[in-house]
Amino acid sequence: VDFVDNPQPSDQVDIALHTRDGALVSTTGQLVWHTGESKESGFITINTPGTKGAVGFLPNRELDLGQVQIHCKTPFAAIYLTALERDGDIGTSKQILVTAMARARNTEMQFNETGDQLLDFGKAPVLMEPVKADITIHRSGQPTVVLLDPEGCLTSRTLQLTDGSFFIDGARVRSMYYLIRY
Repeated sequence: VDFVDNPQPSDQVDIALHTRDGALVSTTGQLVWHTGESKESGFITINTPGTKGAVGFLPNRELDLGQVQIHCKTPFAAIYLTALERDGDIGTSKQILVTAMARARNTEMQFNETGDQLLDFGKAPVLMEPVKADITIHRSGQPTVVLLDPEGCLTSRTLQLTDGSFFIDGARVRSMYYLIRY
């Protein structure tokens, strides 16, 4: 870092070096931004050993992230699978946290007509759009998927898991957090 008194020219980056199949790809290849054809079609995928996921406009997309496949049925969502051990990865972790969130707003929150200025913060409770998605993890073992409450605490409820696949339906189970235990 160098603090300067006057503006300095920025280094020019050749974006073509980071473009693959119409998407922008990080230097590690772990983050991919699919810019989309319209302002409501882009999304980002995360594909690291410890976290797999996607954020953006995902309806009916089949996302292949190596050991994890996500088929989201919600128009806009953020779905993450994260190994909970400090140096864990999706293939060996004893516990994987699934976070699945969509659009959220405070009750009575208000924006201007163009939607680019917040007029009123609103109040509790937060109103959340539920996420529906099929998730598959390819690895050995017979895991259990436990629903967590809004604070992330364990409940006694579980989801059906078949051949490493399970379906999350936030509207039915009223949860955005799921713990996969191997």
